[in-house]
Amino acid sequence: MRRWLEGLLCCLVLGPHGYGAEPTVISSGLALHRLPREEAAKGLPLRITGVVTDPGITDDAGFILDDGTRGVFVQRNRGLRPAGTPQGADDPIVMLKAGMRVEVAGLSGAGQFAPRIEARSLSILGMAPLPPAKPVIITELLTGIYDCQRVALRGVLQDAGGRHWFDRRSRLVMTTQEGRCEIILAQTTVPGSASLVDAEVGVEGVCCTFFTPRGELAGIRLHVNSLDEIQVLVPAPPDPFAVPEISIAMLRPFSIQPQSLHRRQLRGTVTLSRPGEFFYLQNGSRGVRVYTRQRDSLPVGTRVLVSGFIELQRPFAEVSQAIFRVVDGAGRVTATPITRQQVLGNFSGYQTNDAVDVDGSLVRLNGQLLQMEPTEQGTRLFVQSGGAVVVAEIDHAIPAERLSSLRLGSDVALTGVCATELSSAWPAQDIPRITGFRLLLRAPDDIAVTRLASWWTAEHLWRALTGLFSVFVLALIWALYLRRKVDQERSALATKERASEAASTEFAATIRERERLAADLHDTLEQALTGVAFQLETMHRLRDHPPELSHRHLFLARQILSGSREDVRRSVWNLRSNVLEGRMLREALEHIASGLLEGSGIAITTGGIGEEQDLPDLIAGNLLMLAKECITNALKHSSPAAIHLNVDHEPERVTLTITDDGCGFDIGMAKGPHQGHFGLQGMRERALRLGGELEITSQPGQGTRVVIRVDPGF
Repeated sequence: MRRWLEGLLCCLVLGPHGYGAEPTVISSGLALHRLPREEAAKGLPLRITGVVTDPGITDDAGFILDDGTRGVFVQRNRGLRPAGTPQGADDPIVMLKAGMRVEVAGLSGAGQFAPRIEARSLSILGMAPLPPAKPVIITELLTGIYDCQRVALRGVLQDAGGRHWFDRRSRLVMTTQEGRCEIILAQTTVPGSASLVDAEVGVEGVCCTFFTPRGELAGIRLHVNSLDEIQVLVPAPPDPFAVPEISIAMLRPFSIQPQSLHRRQLRGTVTLSRPGEFFYLQNGSRGVRVYTRQRDSLPVGTRVLVSGFIELQRPFAEVSQAIFRVVDGAGRVTATPITRQQVLGNFSGYQTNDAVDVDGSLVRLNGQLLQMEPTEQGTRLFVQSGGAVVVAEIDHAIPAERLSSLRLGSDVALTGVCATELSSAWPAQDIPRITGFRLLLRAPDDIAVTRLASWWTAEHLWRALTGLFSVFVLALIWALYLRRKVDQERSALATKERASEAASTEFAATIRERERLAADLHDTLEQALTGVAFQLETMHRLRDHPPELSHRHLFLARQILSGSREDVRRSVWNLRSNVLEGRMLREALEHIASGLLEGSGIAITTGGIGEEQDLPDLIAGNLLMLAKECITNALKHSSPAAIHLNVDHEPERVTLTITDDGCGFDIGMAKGPHQGHFGLQGMRERALRLGGELEITSQPGQGTRVVIRVDPGF
């Protein structure tokens, strides 16, 4: 909706067929810059005619337009084309060139730093000369008032096209007495760049600011359209080494004359080198860092002659854009022994006293190795020295065989180049003081162990205890596992033994049952049949006698057969093993007792303590037969009024108790197998087969109590 309204506004205000009178519009860059930021942000209509001073490099970067009153940045939409541009033509941004006279119509914008134009239409009117450049110094540019203005600077080129900007433009660096400035040249290459380095030049270009996300000025650079805007005032020396030589100890000395901006040469011995980046040069006790793009290898100890620019980007001077060549003679630099306190000195509140100047010099520091950690470039070491931690860096990984000898806690001597850190950057706002330093090591051999720490450190002790504890836990787990396996095997073996023993017991019980059945049949059935045969024979002999005598013997034969039938039934009953028929023992006892005592008038009760459990058929069946035997005996001999059956389930045994309130008997006088009575003896044998205990308590007139105790795990 907002875009539609803006388009409608442009049609009404700027279109060739507007409706009504055209309202007042902003017509100059100066008028736009005089607007308060809040007003510029409202999108006020404008129409400005001027010359393109910087055409930009991308379709969304915009360009800079100068109408003679003020330069202003123009932001264009990606699809915006100059009036009359045919369809399919090249991008209008690419078509724009410095010096084109154009008319821009659009809306005002606050911009991120300064007011700008939001272009809605663009017309190319022709070509025109660029506005004149105003001579300035860098400190004036850093105020921001020359943003988007053509300015002229004078200085010495230190770098000519050594780097690129957005892959379409070249970067040049110029230094002046007031500071450095970066120049962006609208060419990918700089012809004769080597001859431009160290030349004194005058440069005309557009001042462009770059700023923070808050819109605060952070720096400036000059945008130059061609080499024609760079005028060589004083050519560079043909030989870069044909320049005055200075001492490393006097890089930026005091002088009532302005400091030279041109190359200087110095010589010394290489103490550390990183090809293509920088190296350290030392002569005597003073060292300096030298920045170079020259990628020749410089072994430690090489003597070189350096030609470069003296820079003061931090309180200690450095050499930049340097070239070098190796000179004859071998150089040897002895490391200076230092302590942390000697480097830091004593700060009195105004200046540092008793400090040893070793920045950039080769030094040797003793300390205790606390920690090592890998970095992207190599390894970082932390050494305790003088009651504080000092950091040492090496630009490659330490070999494994060397690491094995570097135990934490060992005393070490480190040899490397000292790089100090100061409290203030340049230019300082107060007296600079050294707040810390780090050592740049050259090779693993720069780490010398003076006292090897004991292997038995607190960390190793902790690891050993952890290992022992882990072994103990594993052993305990293994022991528990083995114990569980043994218990499982023992349980399985016990189950097998019980099953085997139960099978043996059952087999023996079957044999004994057969023997008992044979004895029962022999003692009952055979005798009964003999008696019946005798009675029948007697009847045959008395066939001629009165019938009353034959009836008497027939009655006796019937009685004998009836008793024999009961004995046979009892013997067959004792053979049954699966008598529970899905019932628990208490329910089965109640069912059997109810059947035996039906119609007798004898009261029967069942009970017991403990939750009932499933019992093996052998145990349950024999207990049931023991209970039946007790009930039958009570019916035959005791004449009870009540019988009570009690089954108690305990963790390790089952107890069956049968009590009656009958006449009782004298246990000592009870008849046994010798008198033809096998009841009590059979009960004892049955309990013995179950591995249980049988207890019979009875006295004449006091009833009978029978207790059978059996282990259910048998």
